[in-house]
Amino acid sequence: MKDYDGRDAVGSDRSIKTLLVAANLNLEGAAFSQYELTKVLCKQRVIEPAVYAAEDGPLRALYEELGLKVTLWPTRGCRPTDLAGYEDDVAWLRQEMRRIATELVYANTWPLFGVIEAAHRESLPSVWNLRDSIDWKREYATYGSSVAERAYRCYEYPHRVIFVSQATACLFEELNTQKNFMVIHNGLDRGRLYRNLQPWPREKARQALGLLPGQLAAVTVGTVCERKGQMDLLDAVEQLEDAVLDRTRFFLVGGTDNEYSRQIRRRQAENRRLDAVRLVTETRDPACYYAAADLFVFCSRNESFPRVILEAMACQLPVVTTPVHGVVEQVEEHGNALFYSPGDSGALARQITTVVTDDALRSRMVACSLPVLDRINDYREMASKYAAVFRAAGSGV
Repeated sequence: MKDYDGRDAVGSDRSIKTLLVAANLNLEGAAFSQYELTKVLCKQRVIEPAVYAAEDGPLRALYEELGLKVTLWPTRGCRPTDLAGYEDDVAWLRQEMRRIATELVYANTWPLFGVIEAAHRESLPSVWNLRDSIDWKREYATYGSSVAERAYRCYEYPHRVIFVSQATACLFEELNTQKNFMVIHNGLDRGRLYRNLQPWPREKARQALGLLPGQLAAVTVGTVCERKGQMDLLDAVEQLEDAVLDRTRFFLVGGTDNEYSRQIRRRQAENRRLDAVRLVTETRDPACYYAAADLFVFCSRNESFPRVILEAMACQLPVVTTPVHGVVEQVEEHGNALFYSPGDSGALARQITTVVTDDALRSRMVACSLPVLDRINDYREMASKYAAVFRAAGSGV
């Protein structure tokens, strides 16, 4: 499957009244990518947006800074397990679509199939973004058979179902009965990232994090949770030789008030070697950590095309990562990245040791970062492709 090339675009000077629906407003990749997409399509006057979300979160404030109101679902959210609850959600969404004179519907992530069905029943065009590399049969089975069957049919309705990696699209190919699937790789707004880095010259960032001269900083960014697998890093740190541990400090950026974060804190309290690891509360701006870093570590079990790896490459950081799904479409093994299998903490410890102790290798990986990133479609190209899809869907092409 090739990246979408925008050939079905139809020009128009009029903004399309678009209902954009998010599963949540958390500081995480899928939700933040929708926010950035909304912002750029508004700037290009492609859409006149109405933003809805099933769950509240800190991204609401960012939408409001753009002058956009966020409406929350008054129902149970986007995971009904009975057909009656599902129908209630669809009915409410249809009513909202009529109330705000919707012309186009956009749904972000796989649980929002009810949004797509509501658009279909209203005879409205839709675009559906799938950003998670899931076992869809298993996940949809948790809704119950009646709701799951409705979910499967929803893949037939959109003008386009957009995936952010080839690997994720392949997982869902059985549902591509209408040949409406396509891939648009996530792009990174490097200008925004570099503006956020400006207040953090490297030495200032290192001082802020308490790094000593000669110490290296290894950073991982992302919501601390089981899917992200940050426990691998703790297991690896416990296995590092003393000389490597003395030279390296680790920052897990993305701690929340969840059980996985609490497990990490309990392990830190029980093992002094884990004093080298700092668990940092989730933040909307991790620029200080990127600026101070010498190495980026990514332990996730399930990803499509993670933003944080793009950010790490833009910051010219060597990457040690699991080779899951779309990650292998982002990095170049033995170029700017080294791989380890999820859960193999011994291999992760060895890869970290290699990067920390081999200065020449680390320099070569740094030099590869931007060329590898440049080979991925950039933010402007990504925005152009989405604009083409929205225009084509809105015009009925």
